[in-house]
Amino acid sequence: EGIDCPGKGEVYVQPGYFSAEQLSVFRCSTAENCRGGVPGHTCAEGREGLACASCIDGYVPGDRGVCVPCRGGDRVPFVFAVFGVVGVCVLLYAVFERGGFSEPSHGVLLAGISGGLLVSLLQQMSILGVLSIEYAEPLKSFLSVMRIFAFDVEGVLRIGCIGSFGAFARFCIKVCMILAALVVVAAIHAAFVLVRHRGRFKERKPVLLAIVGTLAMMFYISITLTTLRPLQCIENPNGMWTNILYEDVICWSWGGSGGGAHMSMIIVSAFAVTLPISMLVKVALLARRYPSAVRRGDSEFLRSYGFLFFRFRPHAHWYILVVMCRSLFVGIVPLVPGAIMQVFLFLVALQVTLLTAIHFKPWRVPALNWMDVGFGCIMVLCLMLASFSVRQEDSQDISWIVIVVMMVAALSLPVVLTHAVLKRFGAVSKLFQFFLCHSKVDAGAFARWLKIELKANNGVKHEVFLDADNLESLDSLLLCVAVDVETFVLLGSNTAFFRPWCIAEMTTAHAHKVECVLIALPGIRAPDEFMLEHLETMVPDIELLLDTGLRVETMREALGEFAGKPRILVPENIDSVGAESLADMLARRVRRGVVEMVEAKSDVAPDTIVVSDTDSFEAKAAAAVIQRLLISQATNNVGEVVQVLQAGMEIAESVEKAVIACSSGCFSQIAFVGRLLEVSDRGIYVLPVIVDADFRIPARDALEDIDTSALPHGPNGPRSLREVSLAVFTLFREIAVFFVPKSATEAVLVATAARIDHRLTKWRTRQTGQQSYAISDISSKADSRQDLQEEEVAAQPTEVAIVLPQVMSVWRESNADASALEFLSAYSLRTEE
Repeated sequence: EGIDCPGKGEVYVQPGYFSAEQLSVFRCSTAENCRGGVPGHTCAEGREGLACASCIDGYVPGDRGVCVPCRGGDRVPFVFAVFGVVGVCVLLYAVFERGGFSEPSHGVLLAGISGGLLVSLLQQMSILGVLSIEYAEPLKSFLSVMRIFAFDVEGVLRIGCIGSFGAFARFCIKVCMILAALVVVAAIHAAFVLVRHRGRFKERKPVLLAIVGTLAMMFYISITLTTLRPLQCIENPNGMWTNILYEDVICWSWGGSGGGAHMSMIIVSAFAVTLPISMLVKVALLARRYPSAVRRGDSEFLRSYGFLFFRFRPHAHWYILVVMCRSLFVGIVPLVPGAIMQVFLFLVALQVTLLTAIHFKPWRVPALNWMDVGFGCIMVLCLMLASFSVRQEDSQDISWIVIVVMMVAALSLPVVLTHAVLKRFGAVSKLFQFFLCHSKVDAGAFARWLKIELKANNGVKHEVFLDADNLESLDSLLLCVAVDVETFVLLGSNTAFFRPWCIAEMTTAHAHKVECVLIALPGIRAPDEFMLEHLETMVPDIELLLDTGLRVETMREALGEFAGKPRILVPENIDSVGAESLADMLARRVRRGVVEMVEAKSDVAPDTIVVSDTDSFEAKAAAAVIQRLLISQATNNVGEVVQVLQAGMEIAESVEKAVIACSSGCFSQIAFVGRLLEVSDRGIYVLPVIVDADFRIPARDALEDIDTSALPHGPNGPRSLREVSLAVFTLFREIAVFFVPKSATEAVLVATAARIDHRLTKWRTRQTGQQSYAISDISSKADSRQDLQEEEVAAQPTEVAIVLPQVMSVWRESNADASALEFLSAYSLRTEE
C-alpha cells in the first residue's frame, strides 16, 4: 500500500503517503503535504520530517500544503489572540461581577444559554474534523476551520513564526493554554477584589468559581479532546502507528524518531486528563448535594455553585451531568480505531442525549429545549452524511454494527414481555413508588406538599403519582393503581371516604393486594357500620363506579379494610420538619405512628415570609408549597431565605417581603387579619397570592363583621376598621398571583413560583414606603393606577389580575373609611387561563 513499482528497479511513493529511502511507508493526513514521487523526496515545498508533518524553521503552513516563509506581520495574530482572550475574560468577569445570572430575565437566560449551546455545537463539529474520515472539498476546508474550537490553532496563530517547537512542545503549549486561561481569570479576580472590594477575597469567592466554572463547562469537549490527543493514533502500511495530529510522532515507542516524544506526551496527558475527570466527579457530588442545599436554604452553596444549575428546571438539575457525560464521551470518540465505529459511537451519544432532552424537557426556558433537540438533530444529520465519506476498507465494521443492532432489536420483544411479567408479580420496581389518594376538597394542597417532600427524600427512587400531574384519563386510572403502584397512600380527611373515585381507587388497590398506608389527617371521618350499610345513598354518584366493573360489595369490603388499618397520625400544626418526617416514614416503610415534629433552628434570618390562615389546614399546606417552590428558585436569588409564619411565631427584624396566601374565608379569621396588620405596621412589601379558587376579595360588609376589639393592639393602641380597610386596600394594590396547589400541575406551579420569585426580587420601595399609603394618596393615584394595572394584566396573562375600575373622583377626609371600603369592594377578580 502506498507504493508503485513499475519495474526495472523503479519505486515511486503514491500521493498521500510518505517514505524515506528505507521504503518504510507512512500514511499522511493529506495528499497536499505528501505529493508522492521518489522515496525521500515526496514532501511539498517547505516541508520536512516524518509524514512531511513539519515546516522548515522559519516557515509556516500556507495554501495547498506548502510551507511559506514567515513575514513581519505573522506574529500579529498571536498578539491579538492573547489580548483577545484577556479582553473576553475581563468582559465575562465584569458580567458576573455585576450580578451575572443571579437574577436573570427570560431574555438573558435565552441569550446566555443559547450561546453556550451554540459553542457546544461548534465543538462537536470540530470533532467531525478529527475523525478518521477523508472529506472532500469544500467540507474539508470548512472542518479545518472548525478545528479552532478543538484548540487546533497552530496554523491560525502562526506558532512557527514565534519559535521552533517540536511535537511534545506544541502539545504542552496547548495544555498550558488551558491553565493559562485559569491564571488570567484568577489575576483579573485578584485585581477586581483588591481595587473594588478592598481585599474581601472570601466574600467574592463565588464570582471566581462562577466564571471559571462557566468557561470550563463551555469548553469541556475541547478540554477533554486536547488532553487525550496523544492517544489518537492511526495504523500505517508498514504496521507502525503514528499520532493523527502530531504525524511525526510514532506511537507507543520509547526510542527512534518520534518515539520518545510520544511517551513524554502520554505522561503529560495522564496528568492533564485528571482535569476533565475531576470536573465531572466534582459536579456529580454537587448535583447530589444540591436538593438538600435548596431545602436548607444554604445560600453560601447556592451562591458558589448556582451557575451550574440555574439554566435547568428545579427538578432537572441533574441534566448537567448528562451534558457533561455526553461531552466527555464525544471527546473520547476520536480515540477509537476505525472511522465507522467512531461515527456509530458519536451517534449513540447524541441519540441518548436527544431522547433524554425530549422526555424530560430540562431547560428552564422552554425554547431552549427545542434548541437543544434541534442542534442534536443537526449533528445526527451531519454524522449520517459524513459516513458516506468512510473508506471502503471499513465496510466490514459496518456489517458487524448492523448485525448487532438487528440482534438487539430482535431481543427487545422477549425482554419487554419478561419485564412485564416480573413487574406484575413484583419482581421489579413499578413505575410509581407511591400513589397519593386524596380528596381535593380538604387535602389537595397537602397532597401536593407531601409529593414535594417525597421527591426530595433520598429513599424515594421512583415517581409519585398525583392526579394533577399524572392523570391522563379516568379509563387508565384504575389500571395504573392495579399494575404500576408499589404503595397506595390514602390521605384520610373529612371527605376522602365519601368521594366516589377515592373509593374506586381504594377498592382497586385492595383487590390487587397493593400495599396500602392510611395517613390520618386532622378531622378524618372514617366509615362506620351505618355508612357501609347505606353506601349507595351516602356516596354521591356512586353509580358511576358500577360502569367500571366494581361492585358495591367489593367497595364495602375495601372501605371496611381501610377503616381498620393502622394509621400514621398527622398533627394539626404540622410544619416543614413534620412533613419531611412524614415523607421519611413512608420511605422507610413505617406504617403506624405519629409524625414527629422537632423545632427547626436556623441561624439564617429570613428575608421573606409566607403568611397564611393558620386556622385552615389546607391554607397552611398551600403556604408550605409556596415556600418549597420559592426555595427551589434559589439559584435565581441565592441570598433569599423564605419562612412560613406559623401561629405564635414572631416576625423577624430581617424580613423585608411577605407573600400573603389568600384562601377562602381567610379575612374572617382574627389571626390572619392580625398578621396582615402587623406586616402593614412594619412597612413590609406584600404580594397577594390566591391559593384557593373559591377565594373572593372581601366586600365592605365582610370587613365590617370583623371584631376589631379582638385584634392585637397596634402601635397607636386598639385597632380600628379604618386600619383594617387600609391594610386590605394596600395588599390588593399589587396584582395578585393565582397559585392553587390542589389543582394545578407541577409545571404550572413551578412557573408561577418563578413569577412570584421575580416579583419579590424586583420590588422597589416607594419613597414614602410601600405600606404607608394615606387615604389622600389613594385619591391622587387612583386613575393612574388603573392604567398601570391594565398594562400589567396585558403583560402577564397567566396571573389573576385585580382590575381597578374607575371609581370616585373626589375623596373627602370625612368619609375616608367608607371610600376606602367602596374602592376596595369595587375590585373585580378576573382569571385568564
